[in-house]
Amino acid sequence: DDAIVDDVIADDAIVDDHADVKERECKVLSFNETVNQMETNQSQSDVTVPFYFICLLHLANEKGLRLESEGLQDFNIIHN
Repeated sequence: DDAIVDDVIADDAIVDDHADVKERECKVLSFNETVNQMETNQSQSDVTVPFYFICLLHLANEKGLRLESEGLQDFNIIHN
Protein backbone atom coordinates (compact mmCIF):
# COMPACT_ATOMS: atom_id res chain seq x y z
CA ASP A 1 0.00 0.00 0.00
CA ASP A 2 1.45 3.37 -1.05
CA ALA A 3 0.36 5.04 2.19
CA ILE A 4 2.28 2.56 4.37
CA VAL A 5 5.53 2.89 2.42
CA ASP A 6 5.05 6.66 2.27
CA ASP A 7 4.58 6.78 6.07
CA VAL A 8 7.70 4.66 6.64
CA ILE A 9 9.75 6.97 4.44
CA ALA A 10 8.31 10.16 5.98
CA ASP A 11 8.81 8.90 9.55
CA ASP A 12 12.41 7.89 8.91
CA ALA A 13 13.59 11.08 7.19
CA ILE A 14 15.61 12.90 9.83
CA VAL A 15 16.68 16.49 9.38
CA ASP A 16 19.62 17.73 11.46
CA ASP A 17 19.76 21.52 11.83
CA HIS A 18 23.18 23.15 11.94
CA ALA A 19 23.73 26.91 11.61
CA ASP A 20 23.15 27.29 7.85
CA VAL A 21 23.31 23.67 6.74
CA LYS A 22 20.58 21.09 6.85
CA GLU A 23 21.80 17.55 6.42
CA ARG A 24 19.58 14.57 5.82
CA GLU A 25 20.47 11.05 6.78
CA CYS A 26 20.00 8.35 4.16
CA LYS A 27 17.47 5.68 4.95
CA VAL A 28 18.12 2.30 3.34
CA LEU A 29 15.40 -0.35 3.21
CA SER A 30 15.50 -3.83 1.73
CA PHE A 31 12.67 -4.48 -0.73
CA ASN A 32 12.24 -8.09 0.47
CA GLU A 33 12.19 -7.09 4.15
CA THR A 34 9.71 -4.28 3.46
CA VAL A 35 7.36 -6.59 1.52
CA ASN A 36 7.57 -9.24 4.25
CA GLN A 37 6.85 -6.63 6.93
CA MET A 38 3.85 -5.27 5.04
CA GLU A 39 2.48 -8.78 4.40
CA THR A 40 2.80 -9.56 8.12
CA ASN A 41 1.15 -6.32 9.25
CA GLN A 42 -1.63 -6.17 6.63
CA SER A 43 -4.63 -8.40 6.09
CA GLN A 44 -4.38 -8.11 2.30
CA SER A 45 -3.54 -11.63 1.20
CA ASP A 46 -4.27 -10.98 -2.48
CA VAL A 47 -1.53 -8.35 -2.98
CA THR A 48 1.34 -9.70 -5.07
CA VAL A 49 5.05 -8.85 -5.16
CA PRO A 50 4.72 -7.39 -8.70
CA PHE A 51 2.02 -5.02 -7.38
CA TYR A 52 4.34 -3.89 -4.55
CA PHE A 53 7.10 -3.37 -7.12
CA ILE A 54 4.87 -1.23 -9.36
CA CYS A 55 3.86 0.86 -6.33
CA LEU A 56 7.53 1.24 -5.42
CA LEU A 57 8.40 2.45 -8.93
CA HIS A 58 5.64 5.06 -8.64
CA LEU A 59 6.91 6.21 -5.23
CA ALA A 60 10.53 6.21 -6.44
CA ASN A 61 9.57 8.58 -9.24
CA GLU A 62 7.40 10.77 -7.02
CA LYS A 63 9.69 10.93 -3.96
CA GLY A 64 13.11 10.72 -5.63
CA LEU A 65 14.02 7.30 -4.22
CA ARG A 66 16.98 5.38 -5.56
CA LEU A 67 16.93 1.64 -6.17
CA GLU A 68 20.27 -0.15 -5.94
CA SER A 69 21.11 -3.82 -6.27
CA GLU A 70 24.19 -6.00 -6.10
CA GLY A 71 22.40 -9.08 -7.42
CA LEU A 72 19.06 -10.51 -8.43
CA GLN A 73 17.85 -11.66 -4.99
CA ASP A 74 17.01 -8.29 -3.43
CA PHE A 75 17.59 -4.59 -3.82
CA ASN A 76 17.78 -1.56 -1.56
CA ILE A 77 15.43 1.41 -1.52
CA ILE A 78 17.39 4.55 -0.63
CA HIS A 79 15.81 7.80 0.52
CA ASN A 80 18.08 10.84 0.97
